[in-house]
Amino acid sequence: MFHDAPDRLTEEYLKERLGGAFRQDLFDEHCDDDGTIAAGRVGELMHACAAAAHKRAQWWEGLNAVNVSVGANAGAMKKVPQTEEEKIRFLFDWADQDKDGLLNFKETNRLCQLQGATITQEQFRALSKQLGFNPRRGMSLEVASKVWDDYEDDYQAVLALEKKRFMFKWADKDGNGYISKEEFVLLIQLSDPKATASDEEWRTFCAQYKANPRKGLNWEAAKKLWAENWEPLHEEIQKDEKCRVMFQWADKDWDG
Repeated sequence: MFHDAPDRLTEEYLKERLGGAFRQDLFDEHCDDDGTIAAGRVGELMHACAAAAHKRAQWWEGLNAVNVSVGANAGAMKKVPQTEEEKIRFLFDWADQDKDGLLNFKETNRLCQLQGATITQEQFRALSKQLGFNPRRGMSLEVASKVWDDYEDDYQAVLALEKKRFMFKWADKDGNGYISKEEFVLLIQLSDPKATASDEEWRTFCAQYKANPRKGLNWEAAKKLWAENWEPLHEEIQKDEKCRVMFQWADKDWDG
């Protein structure tokens, strides 16, 4: 792309070459006092622009996850499952963690645990004899569909779980797997902009959910926190995400 580039690259030159990937703020950050950037440093600028584009894509993915009310497991879905067939397919894909098109013992147990139950190896083998599948490999979607009587309850359970997972990812700003005190305050400020939390309050709160106050709430602690009455917070996060994505879309020069 830049094999015929001059030694110093101007803003106009880069805008023409990079097109929509050009970021004014990043150019200003990398350019010298004369308003140009050395050809040898263009790689740094391109890397920064690519990272920004990836982040923007993540915002759109996040909005899609909000709209379809599922998490990363079905981020590519274009609509919320409506029919029995679509819901069973969604559940099957959610449970099929190794994506081999079969539900093995561990993956079947993952579904059972949605309703607070478990299945033993012996019970799984008995089920395989009854339905005619190889217990070492697992059951296919076709087989699972025949016996999935309570799919609606399972579907609603997964739906709720994935909404909570999206909430956790929204709150975990630095992506380290924990909701810190500062991140938690941002979360509660969605419904009360003046909300705060003292160090003592934070320690007491973390103790309630068996979390390390220095690290914060992990996913397991968050699930306990959101065991009930989590829907209003999810709605607030939806609103915030949609407003943020609309702003990102409108901010064409990405200057904030």
